[in-house]
Amino acid sequence: MLIYGFCDFIIESLQMANQVQLYHWRCERDAEHKHWNNIYDIIREFADRAAEAVLGQGVPFEFTDKTFLVNCEVYSFVGAINKVRIYKNTINEYASTFGGQAGIANILGDTAEKLDKEIGLLCAFK
Repeated sequence: MLIYGFCDFIIESLQMANQVQLYHWRCERDAEHKHWNNIYDIIREFADRAAEAVLGQGVPFEFTDKTFLVNCEVYSFVGAINKVRIYKNTINEYASTFGGQAGIANILGDTAEKLDKEIGLLCAFK
């Protein structure tokens, strides 16, 4: 069932938030720092809202057991932005998949819009 793969994505979103938190700590400019923090908040909020939407459908929140490692790579603005864009593209893919389920589709669409805004603001400072 599709929803179970989506539950895995929600868990992966928590890992993405942790990675963004490292970008937030490692960037050198105040404007970048602010927008990385906003992206972190957007992803954490998404994970919470998405999990609640799944539970609201009466579906057990089940996911694949995985081990996640925090990747302490050297901060690269371009690399970090690309990872967030890939993440946002995955959100857009899920949004089209869940188009018939307004609650989840709206959460996905709202998150993609917020990420687009923050990515645009970050890139405007470079």
